Amino acid sequence: MQIIAHRGASTEAPENTLSAFRLALEHGVDGIEFDVHFLPSGAWVTHDLDLSKTHQINRSLAELSTQEIKQLDIPSLDDALKLINNTVSVNVEIKSWVDRNSALTHLRVLFTAGLLNQNSIISSFDHHIIQNCQANFSCRFGALSAHKPIDYGRYAADLQTQICAIEDTMCDTLFVKDIHARGMQCWVYTVDDPTRICELYDMQVDGVFSNSPAKTRAVITAYTKA
Repeated sequence: MQIIAHRGASTEAPENTLSAFRLALEHGVDGIEFDVHFLPSGAWVTHDLDLSKTHQINRSLAELSTQEIKQLDIPSLDDALKLINNTVSVNVEIKSWVDRNSALTHLRVLFTAGLLNQNSIISSFDHHIIQNCQANFSCRFGALSAHKPIDYGRYAADLQTQICAIEDTMCDTLFVKDIHARGMQCWVYTVDDPTRICELYDMQVDGVFSNSPAKTRAVITAYTKA
């Protein structure tokens, strides 16, 4: 079961920061997931546009200049990819884009530079974004969902994604089996509880997003040796 650092090693360093990504790499993760907003000022790695939770600033990221954003320790997409440098898989979760064409152009530059490649993953809860990216890039795609559809993984199969990424409380054996039967991998977010990690391992889940990847690795290692 692959371990993907959710927003980096986000229990040990601020989420979606270069520090969290460095720690994740040190822990030997299989992949690193982070969130991206494409704005006129650039492509920025952060979960929310509202900065009140992560930076205690009652302003939106969209209101800030490039210089103001850099002062807040919010990495650019380019900086995050340069740090990781294809040493592990990257999962770029696109939260939003203001202008589709400029976002696609930005991504195209990254693919041309080799900072993104066929092993990279582009994911989103906005499945229209996935379709737009599929029409332009050759990589892996993950369709995110926070609910349990009647037809389980069909939503991702219809999108022809390689990964069906589902929320932990929605995951059960039937959901996992359906995803596998449709020829996709099942990745589950966000999992840090040791008992639940072992349950998902027994369900043959292919990957888990973890805020504490080192602890998750230790849990799996101990469980498989028991």
